[in-house]
Formats: sequence, C-alpha cells, structure tokens
Amino acid sequence: MSITEATLENLNKVAVAGVDTLVGETLLDKLGELHMPSPLAIGYSDDAEPPMYRGRPLPLTTLSALDLSAIEVLLVLPGLPDSELVSRAEDAGIRLLDCADILAQRDDCLLVGADLPGEAGSLSWAIADVVSHNVALALAGVEGIARIDLSVVLPVSVAGRPGLETLAAETARMLNGQPPPASSFSQPLAFNVAVDASAAEIEQNLSRLLTVGNFAPQVNCLASMASAFHAHLCQVRVETDQSVDLPSLRERWAGNSLLDYLPGEAPSAVALADSERIQVGALFADRRNPNAFRFALSGDYLRHGVVNTCISLLQFLIKNAS
Repeated sequence: MSITEATLENLNKVAVAGVDTLVGETLLDKLGELHMPSPLAIGYSDDAEPPMYRGRPLPLTTLSALDLSAIEVLLVLPGLPDSELVSRAEDAGIRLLDCADILAQRDDCLLVGADLPGEAGSLSWAIADVVSHNVALALAGVEGIARIDLSVVLPVSVAGRPGLETLAAETARMLNGQPPPASSFSQPLAFNVAVDASAAEIEQNLSRLLTVGNFAPQVNCLASMASAFHAHLCQVRVETDQSVDLPSLRERWAGNSLLDYLPGEAPSAVALADSERIQVGALFADRRNPNAFRFALSGDYLRHGVVNTCISLLQFLIKNAS
C-alpha cells in the first residue's frame, strides 16, 4: 500500500518524537521516499540540530514546548529518557505509537510486531523491538512453540550516534597503533564485545508476540554489543511440543517477500548491504531433541524493526481513518 497526498488528508497532524536519533533519521528518510508531508519534529535533546526532510530542514520542537492539543498522532521513538511524554499523550486522548519500551511493559496495550492489528479502534500501540519483530516473523506458522533460547549480537547503533562516531574514531586510531580516544563509554567499542541490557525487553516482547491463547512460550535471551555498525545477528533454538516440519518452514521462508532465505548458508551482517529483507538460514534439526530446531537471522538494526513497523502502522491508520 502506497501513501499518497490524498490519503494523508484523512490523517494529519502527525508528530514524531526523537527525530534527532539514528532511528529518527532513518524514519524521516523512509517517509520522505513515500512523499509523506513533513511531520511535526520533536527532539529529545534541547540543543539538537534541525533534521533534514526531503532536502529541507524541519523546524524542531522540544519536549517541553510540545502542544499535544495540536496533533492527532504521536510516534515516540527509542531514546526517550522517561515515560512522562507517553503519559501526557494518553491523558490527551490522541493516537499513540510507542517504540520506547514503555507501553510494551503493560499487558493492557497491544504489542505490534510483523502483524498489524485487525482494526484501528485502539488509541495506543506498543511497537516491538527489532529482534522480537524479526524472530517472530521468521517463526510465523510454527505451532506449539514452548521455549526459545536466543543469543543476540547487536551493533553499536543501539547506542545511537555516539556509538557510531566512537567506533569509527576508535577503529581509525587503533589501526594506526594509537590509543583509543576518550569517550562516554566505559570501555572501548572497537574490536570488542560488551554486555547489552536489551535481553529483558526481547524476552518479554517475543514471548508476547508468540503467545497463543493463554499460553506464552518461555524465552531466554543473551544480548551483547559488538563492533559492527548497523546489522544484528541472532542465533535461535526453538523447542516445540511436536515434531516440526522443517521442509515446510523452508518453503514459507522462501515464499516470504520480507525474508531472504539462504539454504545451506549462515546469514551474514556484511552481506546485508542495502538489502531491504531479513536474512534467515542455517536451519537445522536439534541433535538430541526431535521437537527442536535451530536457525540464524540477520537484519539491519535501524531499518528492519521499528522503522518499517512504524510506517506500516501509519499506513494502516491512514487507510482506516474516517
């Protein structure tokens, strides 16, 4: 479904909070490609530079100056320091799309992953993190999932622009035999692997996305951050209550336009380049448990999660606007 100027008349006054983040920049680029009228831009930092949108700078509003009565839809991107903005939006009764892991922690709020809601009646939606989104997409159609164990390697883009700039500066200096420059991080990022705090969010979101009826699968996650710029890599073990038909799963992967299935190969972050699809591969039956299997997945951290989900949800709201 494409966005046109005519359909956008049905849903205007869209505000995006966090346009001064890497996710915000990526989202604005994608919305610009779809020729969407410029949203109200909200920065998380009071001294942020105005972002560019379709070749022109956007006026930037601060959180403290935001007038919620002037907007209809608020999109909250990752990086929000606290939940005050989300609470204000709920009190104002406007449509709220939250990517900041605030509404996702509440069972009374719909969590959106690869599948969009059936109707637009709700005012508030929580948008799942990129890893949960990707893994749930790959496991669509697999029945009886009881347990998932995954190891996730995230890129430095999870730390925002400072992460990218620090990795670039450290890599250049260390390759020249110089000590890494001082940074806000507690340890060097270049040629290093560090513990990341995303595991709890991934465990909760993925379990919710794969819940069937009253049964939620157990999800155990280990997360780390490595010296890669954008792509994330997941190694996943899935245990079900019945034997899994792996040939059928391969066929579903091969027929899914959002996935790039690599038969007999392992996904590679380097090979993603400008791909708009999520790589899946290295699919094998578990050696000991006939009801378990393993696979690997790689995607672009910035594009293949919240950005695409936000755009799809905005399109959904536009289509269903009265």
